[in-house]
Parts: sequence; C-alpha cells; structure tokens
Amino acid sequence: MKYFEKFPTIVYNNVDVKNIISKVKIVDLLDSSPLAYMPYVLTEQDKPWTIAHDYYGDVERVWLVYLSNNITDPYYDWYMSTYDFEKYLKKKYGSVETAQSNIEGYQDSRGVKYSKETYIYSTDPDKALWTPIYSYDRENQENENKREIKLLERNLAASAETQLKTLLNV
Repeated sequence: MKYFEKFPTIVYNNVDVKNIISKVKIVDLLDSSPLAYMPYVLTEQDKPWTIAHDYYGDVERVWLVYLSNNITDPYYDWYMSTYDFEKYLKKKYGSVETAQSNIEGYQDSRGVKYSKETYIYSTDPDKALWTPIYSYDRENQENENKREIKLLERNLAASAETQLKTLLNV
C-alpha cells in the first residue's frame, strides 16, 4: 500500500490536497509497544526503499521505515553515505576543510560544552584543557547516530497497514 494513497483529501487554498496531519495518529499507533521493533544498523548502501523491499518484501512499505523512526525529511533525517555527507558539508560550509577547521565551541574534561564566547571570556584556569568542537566532528557524530534505526517487526506490517486503513476510514 502506498502511504499517502489512502489519506483523506481536504481543500486547502482552493486545491485538493492529502491531509498529512493524519500521520500523528499513526505514529501514536506504532509507538504503542517497544517490543514490536527490531534494531537495525544501516550500512553505506542502505536506503529506506531497499530496506522496505528486503525486510518487508514490499518497497511500498517504505512508510513503515520512515514512521518507525520518526523521519519526516528523508534526505536530512536519514543517514548520509560518505559521498552525500561530503556533498552536504560542501553546500553548508563551502568545503569539507572549512567544516573541519570551523570551531563551534569547546568541551571540558567532564564533557560540559561551552560557546566560543564563553571560552574567550572565561577566567577558568582549566580552560587551556578544553578541547575545540569542530563543525565536521559534530555533523559527523550526528550523522553516525542516524545509523541505528528500528524496524517494526515484519509480522506486524500487515496489521499496521490494516490499522492505517481503519484510521483513515478506507
């Protein structure tokens, strides 16, 4: 089943559009049991549609991959491959090298983070031990955190689809 295919249509600005606000009810439905999920670690090659095909046996169930992980922006909420990550950094910072040299703040030995301004004006005698936080490192860590996703157990996929249709009065 295509995810938006069965969503109700509403009139917005004199145009018929799909009522995507219905998603909220579905997310609540899927979040009802943590035991219903299987952890999965993404590889460089994984894409949401390949996971839907390989795990659920149906590329149209890509919506289960997105909803299970609260992904609203498939490009920036999903793990980026090295190629896409570098392309993203170039667009955002001008170059990978700029991201690698751009200091966003500092971190002390306890893990407490400080802004650049705090570092400049701090009289803390230990500030010489604070380590810089570079844009590249922060962005890379955020991207790496996206590798760990969860998948709704495949034996629950048909039930989720049925419940979606019920919620949408289809």
